[in-house]
Amino acid sequence: MASELDISTSLPLSSPRNGTAAPWAQVPEKGSETESPEVARRPKRSCRASKTVLIACDSRAFTLHKMHLGRSLTIGRLPSSDLVVNSPKVSGTHLELMLREDPSEEDGLELCVQDCSTNGTGVRDEPGDLFETLCRVRALEHGAELLVPLRIAPGSDSELRTAKTREQTIVTIAFPDAEAHDARRAPGLSCGKSIKEDRRKLPDVFVAEGRGRWKFCETIGEGGLGVVYRAIDMTGGLGNVAIKVSKWSDAAHGSCSPREAWQVYILHREAQWSLQCLHETKLPAYDPDRARLFVRYLEDHTGFPTYSEPGAFEAARFLYERPGLDWGSISFDPELPGAPYVVMELALGHQLTSVDPETLSRGERRVISLQAASAITYLSSHSLIHRDFRGNNIHLAGRGEHCSIKVLDLGLTIDTREDQMQNRNSAVRACWDKPHRQFDWVPPEAKVRKPFANFALPAHSFDAYSLGVLVLRLHGGKQWARLALTVDVTSSRWSTMLREQDLEEYGDVLRRMLGKPHERPSPAELQSAFSGFRSFLDINRTPGRKRSADEVESVFSRRKIDSARF
Repeated sequence: MASELDISTSLPLSSPRNGTAAPWAQVPEKGSETESPEVARRPKRSCRASKTVLIACDSRAFTLHKMHLGRSLTIGRLPSSDLVVNSPKVSGTHLELMLREDPSEEDGLELCVQDCSTNGTGVRDEPGDLFETLCRVRALEHGAELLVPLRIAPGSDSELRTAKTREQTIVTIAFPDAEAHDARRAPGLSCGKSIKEDRRKLPDVFVAEGRGRWKFCETIGEGGLGVVYRAIDMTGGLGNVAIKVSKWSDAAHGSCSPREAWQVYILHREAQWSLQCLHETKLPAYDPDRARLFVRYLEDHTGFPTYSEPGAFEAARFLYERPGLDWGSISFDPELPGAPYVVMELALGHQLTSVDPETLSRGERRVISLQAASAITYLSSHSLIHRDFRGNNIHLAGRGEHCSIKVLDLGLTIDTREDQMQNRNSAVRACWDKPHRQFDWVPPEAKVRKPFANFALPAHSFDAYSLGVLVLRLHGGKQWARLALTVDVTSSRWSTMLREQDLEEYGDVLRRMLGKPHERPSPAELQSAFSGFRSFLDINRTPGRKRSADEVESVFSRRKIDSARF
């Protein structure tokens, strides 16, 4: 489900400074110094090098992490932590999660936790149990919970083992495979955002009698046209997935009126952009490294046809996106389903907007910017523009040199034929001209009522502007970026603002990205410019430490900065 590019752990099992193995690496297996006769009789299983883990903090939705032998995932107050917990009682590196070989496990691996803190950590196997003090390395079972920190005042241990306070965070651990086999204990139902089944019908729900396919665990996102759930494929082999269900029945007041069927078509089209274009290996424009930057769509259950012939999807787009089309005049035979949906891979990490820019290193910001430029370059190679390229639609996984992005939501993505520029078809146009909404990632020419335009020429200018805004936000945050967008890019104040946020080397290219449409660089120019920034070499650099020539060469060989890599 995830590629090698999508590594969500950052620190090696051995110290990055001296190469010494961490002390927990030699801890005996669960419970005893020697292997029990029962374990010895179990068949030995081959060990895989990685394991996917679901992690949730308090009531927030689970995020998917891919962990590897030899690397740990850190939880703490340090900005460089994989999961940052902002509390003065939490240590810089409070916890480390790591994998350990265990032949008795199905996949040959077990997840362990080590406390590295001052104020301790509580641990319990199931919700409702008392929290125990985590004294040493401990294996974690599916559904285990960690209390961070255990103590918020001297001598407070015994008072705080049954519930959390405002200053504490409960971290829940789940394993996708175990969750699929143990539907009764799926923590997603109680830990993530609740599923509002009374508001909309969920499709093909798995029930105890064995009917249905999908076990819906939690709501992980919602937009104007659809709701996204984390779900488990109980009868197929897809495992944990993301399912996006259309809201068209709600928009049509439950009537599923064809007049609102353009919403279903948009859902269908975004799935087909992945299936027919971005992830279609037979196309000349296919690039496996760049394709990994986009979430892969797996199945389309919208009721629209599948396409086996070359050009069939293009013909369907001409039919349903033609200017002047009255969607109310269309009839569907067979009728569209009451709850159309598409199935996607579950992206690693979390939304980029949930990341505090101050927790990102300078090098990480550069890597994110470079990969983002590569993503819009890939879209451009398919004659597509995203039109919704912003932090809400980008997931970030991993830290340091392992950080990677995944672009989501192709709902507003359209092809760049010139007749699309002023097409008012509901499946093509986007309503950006709302004075009470800022839509700051949308270029000014697309936010005016007259003259109406879905995009300006050159077509890449839309996404180039959005990327410029994303770069501003990565360095200064949302409010600073919005202020910067009100400043004349040719003024001295603009230069001062860039200098304050360590953006001087971006100055010329940002001026063009945020300027007039014809001035904006092409995606290839952007990728070339971002690849050449000197600070890209500072990906894991600490203040005052210079890289050796060998380290610099290692970075180049691993990351392939010649832009083809991303």
